[in-house]
Amino acid sequence: MDFIKPSVIQDSNVISTNVPNDAGVTLWDIGQTIVKDNVRRYEATNKHWIVRALQDHTTSSANAPTGLNTDEFWVYQYDTNPNRMFDNSSTSQSSNAELIDVTLAITDAVNSVALINVEGQTATVTVSDLNDTVVYTRTEGLIRTDNVYDWWTYFFAPIERKTDVVLSDIPIYYLSKVRVQVVNEGGTAKLGAFIAGQYQSAGFTEYGMKLGIRDFSYKDADEFGNYVITERRFSKTMTLTSVIEAEKMDAIKYTFDALRATPIVYIGSTEYSSSYVYGFYKDCYIVAQYPTHSVMNIEIEGLA
Repeated sequence: MDFIKPSVIQDSNVISTNVPNDAGVTLWDIGQTIVKDNVRRYEATNKHWIVRALQDHTTSSANAPTGLNTDEFWVYQYDTNPNRMFDNSSTSQSSNAELIDVTLAITDAVNSVALINVEGQTATVTVSDLNDTVVYTRTEGLIRTDNVYDWWTYFFAPIERKTDVVLSDIPIYYLSKVRVQVVNEGGTAKLGAFIAGQYQSAGFTEYGMKLGIRDFSYKDADEFGNYVITERRFSKTMTLTSVIEAEKMDAIKYTFDALRATPIVYIGSTEYSSSYVYGFYKDCYIVAQYPTHSVMNIEIEGLA
């Protein structure tokens, strides 16, 4: 199993973006007359939210949105369109017609980029150094071919696309610029999570890895057995056992202790993009089972 610990992305890291704000949503400002359930776009340092009013009021600095559950005037709904790729969710997506083009200034040393829940035809990652010299560029086609295995599927199978991309061969540079371009000509380009960070190994995954989802959709049957189904978000789940060399056990144990409340990208196996999960571990323990190696059992749940 491998993992990517993301660099923290704040306003100061965003050099440029072409992703527009949410159409038709009024910007919150002082002095506005608000009616219950009005929706506003709230902008402050490292806070870019879509919020809904909980009561009638006139806006002032005293009742600005806080994002807290105790806020009596506003409830946070989700991040604004340009910032959904940086929130703690993989199902909420930033979107733009045909092209998403975002450049970040990364102050940490990174060697990988993960694009989670991406929709498009191609995704290009370009990395530049302090002098704006391009040190890495790669274009990943998002059309899947694993569902084409004979002539019938070649001609008639529906076109399916990759939704998760991990690039782990980026040379390490401090203070680099990372640019991501998602192209979807004739459609809408979307990106659920843009993650730049350090790719690390936590041993190798044994056979028996379990992949699933936790579905938040609502399914209810009436007295006659007729179902009403309301589609909602879902999160990926993964359970696996990783084999760790004995001399690395302490380092990995301390690393995962520190990551207990940090969403990271877990990679069960590079052979299966379905095993790329952006989330947290629900349960993790290491068994010092053999003289030369130990085994780590981990249960992971993705962010919805």
